Amino acid sequence: MRKFFKILVLSVVFIIAFILLLFIVERNKKITLPAPTGEYAVGRTHFEWTDTSRIDTLALKPENPRELFMWVWYPAAKQANTNPGDYLPENWRKAVATRQGIFARFFTRKLSRIKSHAADSAKPAANKQFPVILVKSGIGASTSDYTTFAEELASNGYIVIGSESPYSTSVIVYSDGRVVNDNSKGNPGNAAPSVDRDRRLDRLVSLWADDLKFITNKLEQINTTDSSNLLYHRMNLKQIGVFGHALGGATAFRFCFTDPRCKAGVTLNGTPFGNVNENKLSKPFMFLMADPKGVPGAVQKQVSSNIDTIYQQLPPSRQWLRLTDAYHYNFSDQAVIRERFLARRNDDLGTIGELRGLEITAATLRTFFDVNLKGAPSKRISELKTKYFEIEEAKK
Repeated sequence: MRKFFKILVLSVVFIIAFILLLFIVERNKKITLPAPTGEYAVGRTHFEWTDTSRIDTLALKPENPRELFMWVWYPAAKQANTNPGDYLPENWRKAVATRQGIFARFFTRKLSRIKSHAADSAKPAANKQFPVILVKSGIGASTSDYTTFAEELASNGYIVIGSESPYSTSVIVYSDGRVVNDNSKGNPGNAAPSVDRDRRLDRLVSLWADDLKFITNKLEQINTTDSSNLLYHRMNLKQIGVFGHALGGATAFRFCFTDPRCKAGVTLNGTPFGNVNENKLSKPFMFLMADPKGVPGAVQKQVSSNIDTIYQQLPPSRQWLRLTDAYHYNFSDQAVIRERFLARRNDDLGTIGELRGLEITAATLRTFFDVNLKGAPSKRISELKTKYFEIEEAKK
């Protein structure tokens, strides 16, 4: 009996050690994001702007103006000596690791092991104006989580501006060394009662949409007056698109609804907030949604009902698509950052394949904006559905 117990204990220890080893190997595994398909190389920089007209009400002590941090991806000149930068700069990686804590860090891939394709501060492509795409992340996430999509769009002739949301984004590291984390005002979480939580989220959507308006104003100023900026005279601000994930998708819809400068928008697995019966949008808009299998039935029914109400009022250029076997985090680089086995068990990731889901989403975003901002033939969207069998029409 004693011998059996000893064997049992050793077996359990061996199994635990083997599982831990698998997690360690997965965490340290090197992975390269899908390669951009366009004719341009991709450059990356960042901006930090302060909106002195607004006090940041999300700060624990709301007395300072709203300070925004933007990641910027742009078409760059192809140069033999242009090497990709880090997926995320080292000071950001350290701040993210501190924010995660040891336990959570163990279940994500090392950000230093993720390889992207943009070169920091690369020389912009020849003097030409490009459409602009604004990006808003899901709550808590960083717009760097959408690097795959930003690089694909930039390589195909778009300037992509991804704005962080102070006190809602988990971690922001400013150039002066300040680290700003999210708080309960900027990221209500799941603890608050549903009615109050929805009200707070709706206020966040309005705040984030105001961020996008301020950024667009600033871009207009840069484009005409700031010759020192690498985007000077390079933006076609008559062709502005926006996409966002989750609450960022709701923000994309709100921005397109309230700002005439927005010409087309996309939500990645996000639904609009507020009175959906009043949200009549006259611009091209696409809902690209997760497989319903990854969402509880009652929630899926409500989401579909809200989208349908809005979808019926959209112009003919509307799209409502689903990705088979793609769940919420398949619509961002979190698909390769998160530990996939636990993520699938928690219904955070579907079985579409981490890189496959990113590739299809990137191609779908590019095609939608090519059609609605660059005048590409609308049949390209139908061709996309033929190329990728995972794309389904949720509503025809």
